[in-house]
Amino acid sequence: MATCFVCNRNFETKLGFYHHRGTAKAHVFDCRRCLRHFKSLRAQQQHVRDSPNHHVCHQCDDAQDFTTAEKLDQHAINVHNTCSICKRRFDTSSNLRSHSVVHLAVDVECPGCDRTFVTESAMVLHLETGTCAGGASQGSVTRAALDAACSAEYTGENANFECPDCEKGFHLASALLQHAESDSCDVSLQPFSPLSNCLSAIRVFS
Repeated sequence: MATCFVCNRNFETKLGFYHHRGTAKAHVFDCRRCLRHFKSLRAQQQHVRDSPNHHVCHQCDDAQDFTTAEKLDQHAINVHNTCSICKRRFDTSSNLRSHSVVHLAVDVECPGCDRTFVTESAMVLHLETGTCAGGASQGSVTRAALDAACSAEYTGENANFECPDCEKGFHLASALLQHAESDSCDVSLQPFSPLSNCLSAIRVFS
């Protein structure tokens, strides 16, 4: 037997009790997650604002309510393209990914000077543009990558470079590496991978 102490009614089964809780007007403001009863909408809303069991997305028209802050944060990233660090919101997921770079550690060292960069592709682009004090250029970077023993794994017939995973062509080594750093395909810069070997060749010979 189950008892509703709000309505002072007894029920033979839990199923009957839960049906009552879900349909009776006296329970219209109940919080089913916390199993608490409220007499007004205002009291229920105050509970949702104050309770650690409720995490509401105020960007959604239907004010979705999540059980944990982590789930709300993931929802904000996936649905609203919100940066988890600075909370800025972006129009597209691509813009969010581009923005996320500003929060990365600037710890990629240039082999030719004392400058550091956020990504490997940014460092290689620095070499290609000829701004490195070490004297590297687009030509020296391309030659270093194409002359490497493993170059057949990332070169193509119609372009200097080709993604070893999706076979997309690129004119510059930096563009190929930027492609690997994005979510465009499954290629990576993991140690001993073709593009990791390409990067090593550029670092040594540029």
